[in-house]
Amino acid sequence: MTAALKVLLNEALAHHTALRWEAAEALYGQALAAEPEHPDALHLLGVLCHQTGRDARAVELIARACQTPRAPADFHNNLGEALRALRRWEEAEDSYRRALALRPAFPEALSNLGTVLREQGKLGEAARTSERALALDANRAEFHNNLGLVHKERGDLDAAEACYRRALALDPEHAETLSNLGIVLYMQGR
Repeated sequence: MTAALKVLLNEALAHHTALRWEAAEALYGQALAAEPEHPDALHLLGVLCHQTGRDARAVELIARACQTPRAPADFHNNLGEALRALRRWEEAEDSYRRALALRPAFPEALSNLGTVLREQGKLGEAARTSERALALDANRAEFHNNLGLVHKERGDLDAAEACYRRALALDPEHAETLSNLGIVLYMQGR
């Protein structure tokens, strides 16, 4: 990578993290014009597309980045996220498993894998995978929420409630968890 391309990507990333989508996208495009298969530019533009609701484009870009030699686990996890947004569960599962093959102690990929396993009705494996994510990082409200969803679908409302309450102890304003707790309490007649 040339020094000029590195500067361009750093500037694009600064805009990206500041949520200045258009500026970041333009700079990623310039980087790809200079080097069409640059893995970081492909990946980051794909992530931006996912964040802005263009998941089909995100899949295309991140999949290209994943084809490069030594593509890191993050690339595969983010490809899984874009595939999950498109409800392409099996492909998302494959991407998360590739991420975990590269980095077995990757809590986000484990939690994401648990989610797509739940979506496919593989509840036992979803529970085990979600528990592994929590064993690595018990301080993430969304991880507790995800395990709560598995318990709810398995019919264990008390376990689901406990997960949701742990999530809310970490993040009292986690909207999805608040909704899920309300649903479980209603199902319990409380």
